[in-house]
Amino acid sequence: MIYKMLKDKISPNVVYNYVIAQGYSGEWSTLESFISIMAYNNFGMNVHQRYASRLVFPEGFQSIKRNSFLYYMATLEKDPESPMRAPYKKLLETYPEMALLEQEYLDFHRVLMGHEPEALDGVLEKYRDGRLSSFWKGIEKDIAAVKNAISYNITSGFVEGNNNKFKLIKRIGYGRTGLTNLEKKCWLCFQTDSEDFDLASFIA
Repeated sequence: MIYKMLKDKISPNVVYNYVIAQGYSGEWSTLESFISIMAYNNFGMNVHQRYASRLVFPEGFQSIKRNSFLYYMATLEKDPESPMRAPYKKLLETYPEMALLEQEYLDFHRVLMGHEPEALDGVLEKYRDGRLSSFWKGIEKDIAAVKNAISYNITSGFVEGNNNKFKLIKRIGYGRTGLTNLEKKCWLCFQTDSEDFDLASFIA
């Protein structure tokens, strides 16, 4: 039936709704995928429309993305002109636990950016069994490294950044270039900023 309707150039959207009206009881997304594949394989039709579900909010309803909320919560100096300010305040009033989570984050940030590693013990004691217990267990597991990060201004960011660059170069090669070419690519990546770099001599 689906094949015949598509062959008669009936819109996939109409086909989809007609099949459901005939008593289809399976997953709607499965039906949508089946119609799209059949339309493309048999008739070269690219079906970009998603009609299995559509998110519709009631009139006057305001939605907020989770990432936007968390980003605003993690911002220490909150912009008073930000469009997130009013809904964020409303959410904190509606859900008091969000305010507690914000305080938990601020306490950890204050200790992490400070110079008193011993203060971390107090924060752990306060929040160990709270809402983010799994996070605090991870901190407790690596307590020595976290305290060192608080105590010293030395960072491994430079090393980690270079490691990331090396891994990216390796993935680009997909293992096809061999160790010799991989070494040259890695060397070339870090030499282009050098004042005495000469690409012609490198190729030769």
